[in-house]
Amino acid sequence: MTPSQLFAGKPTLQKLSLWKDDAVFEDPITIARGRKEYQPQWYGLPALFSEIEPLHHSVTSAGNPITLDLKTRYKVKGIGKEVTIASVVNIFYDKESGKIDKVQDKWDGKLPDSSIKNVSAMAESKGLETHQMLMYVAELKLTYKFCWLEA
Repeated sequence: MTPSQLFAGKPTLQKLSLWKDDAVFEDPITIARGRKEYQPQWYGLPALFSEIEPLHHSVTSAGNPITLDLKTRYKVKGIGKEVTIASVVNIFYDKESGKIDKVQDKWDGKLPDSSIKNVSAMAESKGLETHQMLMYVAELKLTYKFCWLEA
């Protein structure tokens, strides 16, 4: 499994079994803590984008964290708008189990201080069900991603 497969919207239970149950996924707009929050991040990508094309991935450090440079092209469903995201991804893993503890997806190499954090908790606080929460997070993520990239 290459990490770019997850970023390409191709999650599987086998790939996600490499993650600890209490692992954390973090990007400029989301902190997803635990399997119930990070799995929808990956499974939601194909719901938002009609095309997801990995353009480049390379390992820049094989330590802990493992560091990757990724470039991915996304085409938004319904409106056809395309955007290319360049990310620096840090993958931290538990040395005993070998499973992933934390993933940081830094767009253009950074996690802005002004980002919306823990969008899942915001949706949950609004009384949304799991599938509604996923769509809520996806809408916010998509809106913020395009605003942040165009700024």
